[in-house]
Parts: sequence; C-alpha cells; structure tokens
Amino acid sequence: MTPASVILLLVGIISTNIIWGYPWIGIFSACISLFVVGFVLNRWSLPSLESDFQLPRTAVAGTPFQSRAILTNHSRIPAMELKIAMASADRDHKTSIFQSQLAGGIVEMIRPGERLGQNVTLLCQKRGIHQLPDLYVTTWFPFHLFRYTRLVETIASIPVTPKLLSANDGAIAGGLLDALGTWTRNLLSGDAMDYTGSREYEPGMPVRRWDFSSWARLGQPIIREYQSPSVRTITLIVDTAIDPSSSGDRQLADQRLESVLSLAATVIEHVSRHPIQIRLVVTGQDWDLQVGGAFDRESLLIRLAAASRESEQAANRSIVEWCDHLSNSPALIMTSRSQPSGDQQLPACVSILNVQTADLSHGVRHHAATKQETVQTR
Repeated sequence: MTPASVILLLVGIISTNIIWGYPWIGIFSACISLFVVGFVLNRWSLPSLESDFQLPRTAVAGTPFQSRAILTNHSRIPAMELKIAMASADRDHKTSIFQSQLAGGIVEMIRPGERLGQNVTLLCQKRGIHQLPDLYVTTWFPFHLFRYTRLVETIASIPVTPKLLSANDGAIAGGLLDALGTWTRNLLSGDAMDYTGSREYEPGMPVRRWDFSSWARLGQPIIREYQSPSVRTITLIVDTAIDPSSSGDRQLADQRLESVLSLAATVIEHVSRHPIQIRLVVTGQDWDLQVGGAFDRESLLIRLAAASRESEQAANRSIVEWCDHLSNSPALIMTSRSQPSGDQQLPACVSILNVQTADLSHGVRHHAATKQETVQTR
C-alpha cells in the first residue's frame, strides 16, 4: 500500500463512527468506491511496453558509461504516472553485475505509439559480453493510491573490455608499462625503408645510397630514393592459457588471465596511436576470426572482452603455428606463463611480455635459435 491508500483507509475506518454509533455512510461509500475504482484503473493503466537502449559500442570494466533507455508504448491507451528503475538482480535471481543510476523522476505520460527516453549511467566491474539488466516500470495512477510494477525484459548487450593498466596499479603494472614503452620505441626506431626508385642526382639533394650500377651504365650520378612505410603491421598474440601451478586456484588463475587481457588492451590503446596496423591473435578463438583480423581498435577490444581460458597444449600449438606464419614481421606475445610456446623455439622477430603477478621482474624477451636476450624492466 502507498501513503495515499493508508490515509484513505484511515478515513474509511473513522467514517464508520463506531464511538457514536452512527456511521457516515456517504464518506464510507466514497472511500470504498475510491479503493475499487483506483485498483481497477491502476491495473488497467500499465499497457504493453517495449524497451531498447542506445549504447556505446564498448565499455571499459570499472569505468561508468552513459546510455539511454527507451520505452515504447505499443498499447492503445496512455501509460501514466510511471517510475522506471533497473533490476538489481538478473533473471537467475543473482545480484546484477551492473550498477545503474537513472536520471529523472516520475514520468507523467507515454502516449500510444510514443517513445520515451531516459539517460542511464551504468557501471560494470566484470569483463565480458553482458546483457543489460531488465527494467521495472511502476505505475502510481490514479492519485498514488496503488503501486503496480511490471517487468520489461531487455535484449540489449554490451561488450565490457578489460581494464587498462595504470602506473598507479603498483610496481608490476609500472614495470609492464616500462617494458611496453621499450618495445614500442624499438619497433618504431627500426622502421624499414621502402625503395621507391632511382633518379639523377642534383646538387643539394640528400643522398641515402648511390645507385652505382645505374651510374656506370648512364655515365652520370644516380641515387636511390627510399621512404618510410606509412603503415606497418604487427601481430599481437594473447596467451589465455594459465600456468599449471596456478590452475588449482581458480581465483589466482582468473586474476592472471585478467592481467594478461588488461595488458593486451593497454598495448592496443598504446600502439593504435601510431601508424601501425594490429593483427590480434587470441588463443582459443576461431582460426577464421584470427585470419580475418579486424584492424580497428574497438573490434580488437571486443575480441578481448569475449576471450576465455584455453588449455595449455592448445595454446602452445596455436602460438607456434602463428609464429610460423609471421614472415619476419614483428610480433608480441602477452602471457602469464614462463614458456608460452612449450619447448619450441620462436623466431627472432617475436617478443614476449610476461605477466607474473608474484614477480616484480618483467620484460620483453627476444627468442632465437641460438640466442636469448632478456630486457629487465625492474
């Protein structure tokens, strides 16, 4: 019951006038009539509603994001005196992983066929592709005598991408960011120059390399011209397998997997600022998806949101197969294991950025058949 219905009930009781023995029939009848009519109108005034959401393409775990909940009235009657709220539990009666805050108070009316939008601030702490909470729509019509709530199911979902690493996350995160900076500087400083052609030398022209064969044939100085490639392609390999030493501790295993995915998201954000195309390989995902490889940043982050644990043997096999297809193009493996390729040697163009939550020594390691060099970040 609502405060208004409690007051009306008290008035009805007083109108019986038990003390003096002469009931006030008119007032009592009016109270009963208001109760009956109000109850019928309350149940009748909440018509069929459909929900939809306007969402960003992705959201970052632990970061609030703005969305817009839209209700459409498909009935022939208006919906009046509504209050909208998001469910605090999912359909399995578990606590929702979303925290929500809706802007606005009571909605006076939604006419037939009309769409109503309300701004919603959402926050999700868990990575993954999650369905949004359902909506509860409550009507107080008429006169706030009764409250009737109906569940409006939602079908919208949003990819929640891993949280980005920050230097404030501790010494390990700082070491990983330092290692990432070192790897990126080495990558950019080693840009190969593409040969674009030869031309006759003119005084004052910068000379990178003389074309002696053409000079001898033509009898005049000829130079070779080069330019830096506008876009380079790198391969990021995300190892979602967990070291057997932590597989018995589910919480530790999940923590290490999330650390690897957070590192991968940070690498994507960092590298995408440069003229570099990224091919993302996530162990455990379909081979066709890896080969097709979308290059835009948000598509890559969505694949990280959908990542799950892979067995150690399958991850080793996938990493070795991909390294065999690199053709000397630079690649970075992000892993929480000491040997992400098992006993197999990796090409010299492959770097490994190792995440060990119990070890403060992390770095980029280059593997070759005869040499292994480790760059310590701490």
